[in-house]
Amino acid sequence: MHVAALLGKLSVSYMMIGVRCQKRTRITFGRIGLSGLVPRGTEPDVKKWVMKTANKCFKDWKSDLNIQYVQQGRSPLRRWGMITPDDWAAFVSKKTTEAAKLLSKHRSDQAKKNVHPHTLGSSGYAGKIPVWQKEIDDAVSAGKEVPYANLDERSKNWILARRTTSSSGGQISFNTPETQQVVQKITEIQAQVTQGSFVPDRENDILT
Repeated sequence: MHVAALLGKLSVSYMMIGVRCQKRTRITFGRIGLSGLVPRGTEPDVKKWVMKTANKCFKDWKSDLNIQYVQQGRSPLRRWGMITPDDWAAFVSKKTTEAAKLLSKHRSDQAKKNVHPHTLGSSGYAGKIPVWQKEIDDAVSAGKEVPYANLDERSKNWILARRTTSSSGGQISFNTPETQQVVQKITEIQAQVTQGSFVPDRENDILT
């Protein structure tokens, strides 16, 4: 999918701060074309993935602009030359309404409550689970120990979704000590399951 990722980045480079972003992304496809770059028949899926990735990147970029520039009274025009003064004025006006400030505070408060943020990226669980399974299979084939391989799917996926992006196969680490503590607790409960001293069910499984 490296080609799709490249196209996603390129489409983002054409984005403006206003509603023109979606039009610019579609124009990018027209200029580049996908013929010969991806397997035949996959073009619709690649375009869908790129649009999804571009949309997330655009949202993240707007959030950064709000936090790093609007809220600090700075101008991004020198850093981001594609933004026009009129676009920026409209963006600032939109982000400084009382409703926008309340929404921003709510999201900030919610983010602070999330002590175990995931590192899934734009692909989500659907895109990551096959990748994780291949890593596990490769590690097992290489004779490496995979400590989380015998966990139930829900617990295993929760752990893998919160590992550091540099983790792979049997080597796994986490960004926060709080998450590491939860993983340790999950491992302890799994040991109880193996010993038969704890029997999980739908309402009271390992992760619960």
